[in-house]
Amino acid sequence: MVTKKGFTLIELIVSIVVISIAVMSIPMLLERSSKSDEFSLMQETILAARTKIQNITTYRWDENSLDPVTGKIYILDTHNGDNELKRFTSANCPPLPFGFICQLFWSWYSAFFPQGGLVGQIDGDSRRRMFATATYPNITEINITDPNDVDDFSGQSLTSLFDQESTGLDYLNSNFTINTVVGYIDDTASYKTPKTITFNFPDTFKPSGDSNIKMIDVNVSGVVTPFILRYYSCNIGESEILKKTFL
Repeated sequence: MVTKKGFTLIELIVSIVVISIAVMSIPMLLERSSKSDEFSLMQETILAARTKIQNITTYRWDENSLDPVTGKIYILDTHNGDNELKRFTSANCPPLPFGFICQLFWSWYSAFFPQGGLVGQIDGDSRRRMFATATYPNITEINITDPNDVDDFSGQSLTSLFDQESTGLDYLNSNFTINTVVGYIDDTASYKTPKTITFNFPDTFKPSGDSNIKMIDVNVSGVVTPFILRYYSCNIGESEILKKTFL
């Protein structure tokens, strides 16, 4: 007697159900894989933009901040900055007779702080200070090919990251564009009183003139979700405390 083996109706139905579930899961798996790749590419572009900002901030605030004689970075005067951040001189005092105490204070201040500076600054070789005479930022010079301050990156556009690296395998998506704009923003705040400063950094550039704060705006396009990263650089000079020099 020959016995023939085959699928029962139950087994056939179960097999069809299992195959159907597997087939229906394929689009979901593909979608999750696509989203995972999209997330990875987005993180890659964010990292590239952050790296760009970090590179720009290694440069000094303005080319005029550097004194080529002393090699120090100084605080600059500004034409349109907040009044509380301006160089203290006798011109800051009200006219006599109401400004009598201020005039006396100025005589004492100028005697002990011949370099000039902001109210509250401490005179000393290692302290932040202003130039001996009024020195202003250069608001017109931009040199993308040979940058020496953060301004020089304004207007720079990177359209192919392959051109920025030694190998074409560093970025999965090399077609996104990084546009950089650097400019002044409003620096108005109450710096002297109250003791706690509440300052909201604006996200729009001043239409003209300078201030004590520059905004670095990095705009990334050519990705699924375009985005902007911003960084703020301030006119604070440099302190030589804990400064290291490498030969």
